[in-house]
Amino acid sequence: MLDVIFTVDCELSARRHTGPEDIRANIDRAMFGRTPGGEFGIGYQARTLAEHGLTGVFFIEALATQVVGEDYLAEAVAAVRDAGQEVQLHLHAEWLSQMADPERPAGHRRNMADCSLAEQAWVIDRGLAALKRAGAHGVNAFRAGNYGANRDTLRALAGAGIAFDSSYNAAYLDGDCGIAVDETLIGPTALEGVTEVPVSFFRDYPGHIRHTQLCACSFAELVHALEQAEAKGHPTFVIVSHSFELLNRSKTKANRIVLRRFRKLCRFLQDNPARFRTTGFRGLEQSPLPTQRTALASSLWRTGMRMAEQAVGKILYDLR
Repeated sequence: MLDVIFTVDCELSARRHTGPEDIRANIDRAMFGRTPGGEFGIGYQARTLAEHGLTGVFFIEALATQVVGEDYLAEAVAAVRDAGQEVQLHLHAEWLSQMADPERPAGHRRNMADCSLAEQAWVIDRGLAALKRAGAHGVNAFRAGNYGANRDTLRALAGAGIAFDSSYNAAYLDGDCGIAVDETLIGPTALEGVTEVPVSFFRDYPGHIRHTQLCACSFAELVHALEQAEAKGHPTFVIVSHSFELLNRSKTKANRIVLRRFRKLCRFLQDNPARFRTTGFRGLEQSPLPTQRTALASSLWRTGMRMAEQAVGKILYDLR
């Protein structure tokens, strides 16, 4: 049975924070997906997973509380917890430059990897404390904003008692992700005292890989990758989404194509419990040794169909 870890990164936009009114609008749109046509963010996604008997992991960004206050964090944690889903830690280092705390790392830091080991330990400590005050307990996994972690991040997590990291994204290795390893990670791997559980990916055309993100892959691509991972004996399959991912780019209304994709994926996983087990990190065993497997690949036909679907979605939901 393949362990499927459906993860949702829940975060605010640091660039859109300018004043009290903007803060509330930022929270409503980015975290809770509130639009005139309905709510499609954290609460909706957590409830929909629960309605299908599925477990989801909600990586909730906690450093923004040092700038905008903690009320929204307690609301977000409660929405996930009340739906029986899992809360884990997410941190965006961009918030550091807006914090008033004199102990914070100085200067602008885009990623956790831009901080020293001691600075990263400080940031993780602040984030964990905020999550606990908001009602989250049993936090044992982490994902860095922008996937911008490095080996020091893993060392800092181990020091904080966090057993799992899921910041490694092979599609970002030439950019923000700085977790250096000898070969591309496909399965859970022991690194620096934690178990790294990489985001899944597949080759969508020659020389290019695509990570398995809900809005970036078609339903057909996701199902094909899941079935291929099962056939190849992969231990885990990590899917990425965001609290705002079911909305259009301007976050004013639902993107019905991605919304339907989410619900179809939930139904597919619900209908195949003997093949795919959705789990959180609290239900995952730590991996003492690398568990590498063969990489996944799609087809040019599926890639082309996804590009056409994306073009239609842009016309219907982003350009109007």
